[in-house]
Amino acid sequence: MSIDSGSMTRRRNFYLAFTVPLLLASSMEQSFVRLRLGETGRLGAPIPGYAESLPSELTDMVHRMRRKAAVGSPDSVRQQLEAFQARTQADELIISGSIFDIGARCRSLNLTMEALKDPVGIPA
Repeated sequence: MSIDSGSMTRRRNFYLAFTVPLLLASSMEQSFVRLRLGETGRLGAPIPGYAESLPSELTDMVHRMRRKAAVGSPDSVRQQLEAFQARTQADELIISGSIFDIGARCRSLNLTMEALKDPVGIPA
């Protein structure tokens, strides 16, 4: 994906996460919650039902974050990224994969690269 180096005043950054199973996403959710609470630490192992175990205000925050995540097959992720880009007019996408298992993280990011072989509606 090539990005125009145009004016910084028009550049918008959006963070997207790509994971395959929802259980793996719980590590990303833990990381997100800790960041918002000002806590540090290593990436946590997956916890089944993590988001649902949180107080309601944190559960709501995690659910809002999930709406900005692209999850699924390479084709599904590509469609989600294209829709996100069209909705936001972002000219840069930053892909993140906070997955505890390094092998699963590499696979997830490789699938994301596969989905993004062609530009996602962002001008070159």
